[in-house]
Amino acid sequence: MNTDCDVAENPLDPTHNVAGDAGGATPESIHAGLGRREAQLGELHLRLLEQYGPPSIVVNDTHDIVHLSDHAGRYLQFAAGEVSANAIKVVHPALRIELRRALFKSEQTKNCAESAPQSVELEGRTELVRLIVKPMKSDDVARGFYLVLFETMDAAPATAQGPTAAEHVAVAQEPDDEIQFLKKRLSSTIEEYEAANEELKASNEELQAMNEELRSASEELETRKEELQSVNEELVTENHGLKSSVEELSCTNLDLNTLMASTDIGTIFLDRQLRIQRFTPSAQQVFNLIPADMGRPLADITNKLAYEGFIADAEKVLEKLTTIEREIRVGDENWLLTRIAPYCTPEERIAGVVATFIDITRRKNAESDLQKEAGFLQHLAKPLTPDELDRAFEHVINV
Repeated sequence: MNTDCDVAENPLDPTHNVAGDAGGATPESIHAGLGRREAQLGELHLRLLEQYGPPSIVVNDTHDIVHLSDHAGRYLQFAAGEVSANAIKVVHPALRIELRRALFKSEQTKNCAESAPQSVELEGRTELVRLIVKPMKSDDVARGFYLVLFETMDAAPATAQGPTAAEHVAVAQEPDDEIQFLKKRLSSTIEEYEAANEELKASNEELQAMNEELRSASEELETRKEELQSVNEELVTENHGLKSSVEELSCTNLDLNTLMASTDIGTIFLDRQLRIQRFTPSAQQVFNLIPADMGRPLADITNKLAYEGFIADAEKVLEKLTTIEREIRVGDENWLLTRIAPYCTPEERIAGVVATFIDITRRKNAESDLQKEAGFLQHLAKPLTPDELDRAFEHVINV
């Protein structure tokens, strides 16, 4: 294999010249090549750090693990059941207290915090592990995250001196600070809980008041429902009564129409303004009436009566509440008895007039014949001359 080709094809080789390989490439392509090379170098750097640096994890402000290096899993233990990402819960039990303390100290001081070396049983052997917690800088886009390093240390010699008095004081002070912080947080949580409890109590009272109002409204609705049912039953009963009354009125109206159609007496019902309300078929022989004339003034209808004062007599009947009868000639041979009377309602209220027209032609003819016979008899009672006897004899023969 050609070594020169291998070197030229490796973009991570420090001697690799992007511009030289590009030849006549444009500045944009050269810039893109440099960007890719930088990204590859950055990735290589991170891989080298994870491979040769101490194992590490990245946690957020709630101590949940967001990333871990290749070998950091040997310091974590996951129990059966629901998986938790909280670093304090899944870290090796021997490191749990020190990790909590280091995270708390780093959060409070915003600086790097280290724990005392702890003996940890890993894969059948004991290791001395120290935790280092480093917060992200405040001006970094990743602020709020913490880097936790698991640094393995060599075993300390037996002749090593124990911790100094200052270290004892610092170690003793750290739990006190954490306790005070937890007390403050607990006090704040209690206050928030009490405020939320008061709000819930107020909301509960409002809900109870609303429930009482709804219950009262429901009772009112039930009462109104019963009232409506009672009214509905009354309306049903009334409806049956009205239905019976309508049926009776229909039968009565039918009987009245049949009676009016079967009689030979012409009748016209007029209101107080002398407008036509009803008429019988026989009245059409006197007045030129059609069904569409209902509601029209009678004065607008032509008639066959030799009676110029008919409307004036009708107005006089309304005024004086009297009945007017007149015998009126119709044509050359027929006679009618015209009778105009007030029309009274059951409440004794004058609603108009009723005009009836009775054919009295036969009676008038009989009266005329009687008058002629009476005159003839009176004439016979006188002494007759021969000429009068001849005329009387001829009249008897003609009759």
